[in-house]
Amino acid sequence: MHQAFLQAFADYQLPFQLSFDQFVQKFIYKLNINYELSVGAFFQNQLIGFIFSSTGFYRGKYTAYNGGTGVIPKHRGYGLTQKMYDYLFPKLIEKGITQAVLEVLTENEKAIKSYVSCGFSIFTKYHCYKLTKLNSTLRLPSPHVTIRPVNQPNWPLYESFFDTTPYFLDSTAVLKHNLQHEEMVEARLGSEVVGYIIFQPMVSRISQVAVDKKHRGKGIGKLLLDYALKASPTKSLTILNVDQKETELIKILGRIGFEHTVDQFEMLQEF
Repeated sequence: MHQAFLQAFADYQLPFQLSFDQFVQKFIYKLNINYELSVGAFFQNQLIGFIFSSTGFYRGKYTAYNGGTGVIPKHRGYGLTQKMYDYLFPKLIEKGITQAVLEVLTENEKAIKSYVSCGFSIFTKYHCYKLTKLNSTLRLPSPHVTIRPVNQPNWPLYESFFDTTPYFLDSTAVLKHNLQHEEMVEARLGSEVVGYIIFQPMVSRISQVAVDKKHRGKGIGKLLLDYALKASPTKSLTILNVDQKETELIKILGRIGFEHTVDQFEMLQEF
């Protein structure tokens, strides 16, 4: 699987070459791959194409999420993505899946055309961001705000801080499977939890971050991000798939110091 992945993404628009350990972290643990509903294309016993799937409830529907699709270059042009989906869709329906979801770079016109031919349509547009340095002019939080790592997440409280539901891979239901590789940190004002961040230090990526609506604009988000930034080996952080409709959040990310990197479409196929 790793070797097929490396070959399939060798000419990707963005650098996307993962070590074996990073590959295992991303696809086996973070994606929580469902092998029964993933599919491979083989030539002379070699894996030459793949769809790595995860399943779970997303926006109230039992969903199959495409966490990675690829075909190695010398086997492209034979409609393998279409053939893999033709094989996979009946299996999804048999298992009670009611929608299939994926993301694709907005500039990847060839892939978008391929997914449309499989029955997918564009549902929304996401922005992706990278942080290397926090804005030094941001307001500092109250000295009474403390930061502390936690071992047990308080999901109902965290979700009460949401403005919108995170995309599939960072949704709470999926994130629960990867907690051994995530670091969780809460911001407290006295005994009250007023914000939190969940991130993956190994890959410098934020999974979830939110601040209580009553305590926004007080520098609490900056404190949480500063903690995660210092814990990141690369001294950078990425946050993926912020819905373009989240105009207020997008403004906040810009003020904090996040740089807009790429855009992705979320595409949807309903059964």
